[in-house]
Amino acid sequence: SKIIKALLMISKIENDQYLKQEVVHLPSLIDEILSELEELIEEKNIKVIKTLEETKEFGPCNKSLLFTMIFNLVNNAIKYNNIGGTIFIRGKQGIDNYIMEIEDSGIGIEESQLENIFDRFKRFNPKDGQGYGLGLPIVKTIADFHRVGIRMISKIMKGSTVIITFPLVENKNK
Repeated sequence: SKIIKALLMISKIENDQYLKQEVVHLPSLIDEILSELEELIEEKNIKVIKTLEETKEFGPCNKSLLFTMIFNLVNNAIKYNNIGGTIFIRGKQGIDNYIMEIEDSGIGIEESQLENIFDRFKRFNPKDGQGYGLGLPIVKTIADFHRVGIRMISKIMKGSTVIITFPLVENKNK
């Protein structure tokens, strides 16, 4: 049932079945997500260090989808982090974009696997028994839907950093 729901969500996004009529203040969205994940953060005794520069609102967008995208990324930063680890959430205002980084001090991902990180059903830690390999493909689909750039860098046993680039210039071709 979870796999079917995830695949349906990807399909609906790819077929433009979601509206983009909202604007989102990205630092406030991060606060909502951290509030939602507070219990998990406390369970693993993770320290969250947040440095988000102010920015204008991002849009037009679908706030619910953006929430899901960033929620999945922060949730992964918790899930694959070490007990007592750290998560850094940084946001920097550019000339025509806002660059957000979500960095963890967790287990990391082999460099050779990074090129397939957003592929459906690819699981890089099958022994953990968690997930179906659809979380990051959902993230990528939502990012593409909003014309948001996303990439990941990682080092084994050092952690991973997801870099998200939100365009802040109105795109008239939407």
